[in-house]
Amino acid sequence: MTPVIQALGKLDAELISKDVAYLALPQVEREKVDTSSELTDRIRDSYLWVLGAYEIVRSLDQKCRDNTEIVNDTARQVFTDVKHKFERVRIPLAKFEPARRYGDTDSSVALPGIDRDHGIAWRVSETLFVTRKELSDAFMSLLRSI
Repeated sequence: MTPVIQALGKLDAELISKDVAYLALPQVEREKVDTSSELTDRIRDSYLWVLGAYEIVRSLDQKCRDNTEIVNDTARQVFTDVKHKFERVRIPLAKFEPARRYGDTDSSVALPGIDRDHGIAWRVSETLFVTRKELSDAFMSLLRSI
């Protein structure tokens, strides 16, 4: 698992850096073909990052539930909470259906967008965008906790 986490961390750092650079561009620069193409690549890489990071989170959550001696109940709940945060984006990205726990409010497709403060984001409901940076921060917090 370690090499995958390291690769995801490297990709995460690159995506954050590219989002920061993109957000600093004036609007006229953002509208150029090359910039648009780079944005498409970043959306693709962000999509793949979410899928990969989710699998790490899901695996860790499963191990914690299967072996209750690994972590206490509070830590186990943190794993579950982070998994649910990822599911809200990951399920509509991968399965084109809303996550079950949000089926009444969420869309079956997570549409990509740009958050003015954090870059790549997905619209998962009529009123909610989830940024890749939010997921990244939750993922990093989870890894630090273990």
